[in-house]
Amino acid sequence: MKAITNLIYSALALFAFAGFAVTANGKDPELGKEISRNNWEIPTFFEDNVVCAGGQVTVGGKLKVEFEVHTRDGRKVVVPKTVEINGGKFLPKDASNGVGATNTGPCNLTFRVDRVEVEDLKTFSMVMKIFFVSNPKGINTAQGDCSPGNTFTFRAVYKRVAWESNGDGKVTLFYYWRREGAEKTVFARCP
Repeated sequence: MKAITNLIYSALALFAFAGFAVTANGKDPELGKEISRNNWEIPTFFEDNVVCAGGQVTVGGKLKVEFEVHTRDGRKVVVPKTVEINGGKFLPKDASNGVGATNTGPCNLTFRVDRVEVEDLKTFSMVMKIFFVSNPKGINTAQGDCSPGNTFTFRAVYKRVAWESNGDGKVTLFYYWRREGAEKTVFARCP
């Protein structure tokens, strides 16, 4: 009986490892991909209904995050490279070059990233807020613009993004952290 139990545990461990290997190869939309040492990109796709963005928005693209080694309390930690503006922490402007959003509702808007704010930065995790702004259309109601000349804004909140690193200061895994039974990893909000 003990041999059968050990065989079952071995089989379960093998399936768990095989499942992780599939997701680690980029098949999981919540896992980042290493571009070069400590330079990662992570997918940002989601859809949500946001009143201040004119209705249903679709966010897509890949956010780039560069990690660097800092010393805290006498030990080395790996954290994302950020810039500080007026007491807030932000990812560098070029981190969001590959991210955009569109509104598929009556306004038919295209959004660009204004900034990516980093909050609650811990040793191995952070909360990201991506602020989007639309380019105002010309005043021409004949083209069906639902709000001519107006700018729309919204923010996408990524509840917890985490990473793992080895003793050499190299990031080995970058992902959206999700707790079992928790609500969505990302959601949109009006500013």
